[in-house]
Amino acid sequence: MSQTRTFSGGILLPAHKHASSATPIRTPVLPPELFLSLGDATPLIAVGEPVLKGQLLAVAGSGGAPVHAPTSGQIAAMELRPLTEASETLGHCAVLIPDGAERWSERTPVHPATRTLPELLAAVRAAGIVGLGGGGFPTDLKLAPTQPIDTLVVNGMECEPYITADDRLMREEADAIVAGMRLAARLLGDPARILIGIEDDKPEAAAAMRAALTTALTTMDDNQNIDIVVLPSRYPAGGERQLIQLLTGRQVPSGGLPRDIGVVCLNVGTLHALYRALVLDEPLLSRIVTVTGDACREPANYRALLGTPIAHLLAASGYQPELCERLLLGGPMMGIPLDDVQAPVTKTTHCVLAATAAELPPARAPQPCIRCGLCAEVCPASLLPQQLLRHAVARDHRQLERHHLLDCIDCGACAYVCPSAIPLVDHYRVAKAEVRALRAERVAADHARRRFAAHQTRMAGQAAERGARHAGLIGTSAADADAPASDPVTTAPAATDLVQQALARADAATPRRAQLERALSAAENRIAQLETQFAALDATATESRRNGLRARLEQARLDGDLARQRLHALPAEPSPPRDGNPQ
Repeated sequence: MSQTRTFSGGILLPAHKHASSATPIRTPVLPPELFLSLGDATPLIAVGEPVLKGQLLAVAGSGGAPVHAPTSGQIAAMELRPLTEASETLGHCAVLIPDGAERWSERTPVHPATRTLPELLAAVRAAGIVGLGGGGFPTDLKLAPTQPIDTLVVNGMECEPYITADDRLMREEADAIVAGMRLAARLLGDPARILIGIEDDKPEAAAAMRAALTTALTTMDDNQNIDIVVLPSRYPAGGERQLIQLLTGRQVPSGGLPRDIGVVCLNVGTLHALYRALVLDEPLLSRIVTVTGDACREPANYRALLGTPIAHLLAASGYQPELCERLLLGGPMMGIPLDDVQAPVTKTTHCVLAATAAELPPARAPQPCIRCGLCAEVCPASLLPQQLLRHAVARDHRQLERHHLLDCIDCGACAYVCPSAIPLVDHYRVAKAEVRALRAERVAADHARRRFAAHQTRMAGQAAERGARHAGLIGTSAADADAPASDPVTTAPAATDLVQQALARADAATPRRAQLERALSAAENRIAQLETQFAALDATATESRRNGLRARLEQARLDGDLARQRLHALPAEPSPPRDGNPQ
């Protein structure tokens, strides 16, 4: 058996899991409409077009996943809809009207053993599988690491209160999860060990996984070390970095990835989807979603088609809005407020919590920090929450990066223990968005500088070549005329130097001016859009939503001021030569 370790921080929380885990996974009736989030994918369908279940609807954009039809029906519209990933924004969606026939597109199941590794990876990519534990990272990228992998970690922890989607999936479909685990191990080059982490409050799930593993071991390589490790229920033990440290004793470096230390971590839901994709030739069309909380008469887990409106699942669970104090997408620790119940289920939707005031009392008014240090004690990422808060409020992005803000996993442990009721995670989320935006801006600026330097080098080379050709022509003419006066080889370059200098000044100023003019125009457009969005906020808008929009608006204004200053600081463009003579 694998030796278990510990991780820094963490807290003990009441589970509140029995209400939704007591009954088998349900399949709700088909909703009247499905809203399929397209993201940056390129649509392949048009309004009015009939589609089949499993049909490819949109080709993946950069870093995304393709979109498939969860059922057969007709595309009724392509429009902007509120999304569950960020309910304050709208996203492009395809509206699908199901016909109830469940007519499949053509499928050609092929036994995975007959496929090569590149073929299997291509099938994973084509199926649109992403991390179903909440991260949403494309699974095909995880299964194609550039470094050798010696450990596959299977995450069956589900440590946040109320959420039981993975628990029920392990109880009911452990064989498919183990089969997906074997396929993942093959794609990773058969790592020396596989460690399956399950919390001690899921005994039925652990027993089901052991039984499935015992059956599968009869056809597995005897040299492969596979352990099911039951771990204490300490939040957030299910975080990827924390689970890896618990099971292997290794720490993922700051800013690094598990593959950097020879580990890949996959959620049990992801492995289940992997099995269905590679064995049944079925793309990712649905996922298990926990709908729970005391404002629901019948908490349960649902096998929900992607695009199902959250309102449809709430209705199936007997949602009582008059009792609901807080409606969250996710659990009580990491969940975000759900502003629109018509937002659709996406690949990263794993829980909807309708909590009463007794479960989640209204937030207290925040008080000044008393420097008690409790937040630092419970931080599982070994960060300094007090310092991060100070720098986040001051918008000191350099210090935020120095204090590793992006290592924060938004677990909410710091806010949970804070006696001053400071909404620490809200501050960190806004600050992280700003830091990521600034990093992206730096990358874009570096890319622009490299392109500009290459352009300058190219233009200087062309100018030198023109000067050399011009000098050769002058030299030839002088020799033909037997002019005894001056040496053409020395006088011609002197004349062309002035031309080259003028060209260099123009080349240096004009592209930079155009670039800054475009940057200023983009910033002004961005400011206008954000001001319109901010003015449209009504009284029901959450404080985090207001803060996020306000931060983005201030950043856009700073960008505009900077572009304007740089544009005004440019020298005037040189006047063109007259009559073919240098000025």
